[in-house]
Amino acid sequence: MKKLIGLMVASLLLAGLVGCGDKLALEQHIVDLEQQVADLESASPVIKEVEVVKEVPTGISQVDYDKVVAERDAAYAKIKDLEKEAEKLVVEEPDLVIEEPMTLNQFLLTNFGTCETSLGPTSFEFDIHENDSIYWPYDYWIQVEYDSGFFVLDMNSKDVTTEMNHKVCEELKAHQEKLAKAVIAFMPDQKFYGGYHHSWYTYPSIKVDLNVRRYYSWVNYSPAGVALLDYDETKVSSFQWYPLIDDDLPR
Repeated sequence: MKKLIGLMVASLLLAGLVGCGDKLALEQHIVDLEQQVADLESASPVIKEVEVVKEVPTGISQVDYDKVVAERDAAYAKIKDLEKEAEKLVVEEPDLVIEEPMTLNQFLLTNFGTCETSLGPTSFEFDIHENDSIYWPYDYWIQVEYDSGFFVLDMNSKDVTTEMNHKVCEELKAHQEKLAKAVIAFMPDQKFYGGYHHSWYTYPSIKVDLNVRRYYSWVNYSPAGVALLDYDETKVSSFQWYPLIDDDLPR
């Protein structure tokens, strides 16, 4: 009965039908009444169940005994009423949604997909190459694919001064550095090579004569070196610019 009381009141608490104060008061009242009945029944070995009592223990008035039993039965009746109310409830458990860990590409798109510059916003896409060869020094190559219309046309418009061009270049450089340091913190045990990147073929239909532009490249391994090192020859380190094969963005 005590387990039933606990389960029913807990269900009603969830449904908002019974408050915490009601639960505690009801449970305590049942306990008190049970104890009173037990005390009365222990006064006479003849009495085993209240429902079939034929006589009242010696020294206890019929009125007092009936009062205690009536209160206890009323409390049980209330529990039954609550049970019926609870059976009417349909408690729908919410679907369990397990969030997948954010991928590196999602992380970059969410946090660094756009850069606000003095010439307006410019957006990026990310081409991430995971290395599985011993002949490259990094774990990931992050190509931040920029909008060539902004980098080539907007930044070099005749209406854009050299001073403004340089200011925007510094804003783009700052964005790349912030991106790089966030990536390193996101995956601190991995080695990265990254930077702004754009490539195209002079003859795209036959994919001949590949052209590549790179700006504000960076790594987080050392030694970076002049020569292309093997994977085991480099170790994870802190952020550093890697302009070895970069093109010039400022005019």
